[in-house]
Amino acid sequence: MHTMTATHHIRHRNARRWLSPLTWIKTAVKTHRQRLRLEDLDAHMLEDIGIDRATARREARRPFWDLPR
Repeated sequence: MHTMTATHHIRHRNARRWLSPLTWIKTAVKTHRQRLRLEDLDAHMLEDIGIDRATARREARRPFWDLPR
């Protein structure tokens, strides 16, 4: 019988956050492209996704290595 400790669960959950270098690069490039597309959206499209122009501009200027967690 196996009893999972709280520490084991936390380590296992956090382990999923670590990406291989290739996966990290692919994710960074994909995220960067998506952010750049935000600047091309018109006001109506931005309203549809719930952000204003200033937020879209700020998001588009985030560095590629600044990935969501």
